[in-house]
Amino acid sequence: MVPAGGDVRVTLTIAQSNKQAALDLLRQHLALFQEVLISDPAVPLYPDLSIFISYRRDDSGDIVGRMYDRLAQTFGETSIFWDIQNMPDALDFRDVLRREVSNCDLLLVVMGKAWDRKKFRDRLNGGDDYVRLEIETAIEHNIPIIPVWVQRRQKMPSARALPPSLHPLVYRTARQVRPDPDFHTDMDDLIRRIKAVLGLDAPAF
Repeated sequence: MVPAGGDVRVTLTIAQSNKQAALDLLRQHLALFQEVLISDPAVPLYPDLSIFISYRRDDSGDIVGRMYDRLAQTFGETSIFWDIQNMPDALDFRDVLRREVSNCDLLLVVMGKAWDRKKFRDRLNGGDDYVRLEIETAIEHNIPIIPVWVQRRQKMPSARALPPSLHPLVYRTARQVRPDPDFHTDMDDLIRRIKAVLGLDAPAF
């Protein structure tokens, strides 16, 4: 049931052979739509964009997959680095992480409720933690960072709980991505924020 005055999200799947006809139809009736997203697997939506998702599987792995799906739908699969999808074999993953983060346009740091609890805090203050490596690399290369709170987390970690190299993270504005029924609304907000930070316009069609 859609509330009166609420937005309705409609997803359509069409054959490649009908793509041009569908585009012509949309152009004729653009005033009907608040937002139009066209995803063509053969054509990257933002071919030069790279968004890196930093997270801990034991902390927020359950929701990162859903977040990836929404981000990939909006920006294209080739624009999102998620270790489960993108980590190559036979290479030192630390080198891969450094390379991908140092060349990305934006780092999303996904924080669940346990992100800075003792178990993971000890890792962050150690010298071989991959989440620390990702964030440090982004800070060193002046990569924009958006912390993303999940599992109804409501505050940033204390600077005292982090190594000095990660203190700049505490001063980034965070966004929430809550569970259903708020998940898609919060993802819409996060996506708008990403586009604003990166100065992205909607892809032409």
